Amino acid sequence: MKAQFLSDFPLERLSKYKRVFIIGSTDVGKTTFVKSLANFFVSSGLPCAIADLDVGQTDIGPVGTIGVSLACKPFSLISELDPQFLYFTGFSSPSEDLLGFLMGIRKTNIFLRNSSCEKIIFDTTGWVSGNQAFNVKLFKIDVFKPDVVILVGEKVWSWKEFIERLGIKVFALSPSKFVVAKDPVKRRINRYRATVAYFEDASTVKIKLSIFKLWGMRFEDVDKRLLGFYDKRLNTVSVGWIQKSEGEDLLVKLKVIVKRKPVFIKFGARVDL
Repeated sequence: MKAQFLSDFPLERLSKYKRVFIIGSTDVGKTTFVKSLANFFVSSGLPCAIADLDVGQTDIGPVGTIGVSLACKPFSLISELDPQFLYFTGFSSPSEDLLGFLMGIRKTNIFLRNSSCEKIIFDTTGWVSGNQAFNVKLFKIDVFKPDVVILVGEKVWSWKEFIERLGIKVFALSPSKFVVAKDPVKRRINRYRATVAYFEDASTVKIKLSIFKLWGMRFEDVDKRLLGFYDKRLNTVSVGWIQKSEGEDLLVKLKVIVKRKPVFIKFGARVDL
């Protein structure tokens, strides 16, 4: 099957759609396309929300988070936009904590339902291989109810007919001509650099584990792990990056998302070189 390149797709063809959902494996140009489409919308006088569901390569929060930002004027990088919402899943792939990731999808949908933004663009993870990956993407489609889905690359073209039978418009496109594939080492380095940049201006605080209820798995090796803080309704209120453990005390680079009392904590992935 020959298909138009994602980088050549005319953005005006998406003008009439309110919810645009993009699916493809890693290194196909999804994020660059999201940025271009968002700039196209705002240049046309249509503010739009960007929902970044790609927990492994997110541009809105740290690794392991789902984020939503609002674009009201042209921008150069998605990371320049202020996050309106963050949810900590903790890991760089949904498969590492699938139920936690699905909880994040539900919380994101609640936030977007209460948003007045007319245009929403959804960027998704590169996890597309296997039946479970398909079911997770289908779950997200069912939850967010996009008007149009863009399938990028041969690995997902076979999903086209199934999604069309849901009454959704689908475009099957080839990866961008300008993408450069990254090997696992390069990807790990990029995640580390992004984490350092995100927490660069964060305060370093001492956290006493005993005052929180642990949600999820307890790890012995907690240094350099991400840490999520939740309120009593399981909404993310802060995210942290553990610098050093001292018994039950943790030295954490901490960024507050919402000023509400944290009740639960969850350990996430280790981010280190």
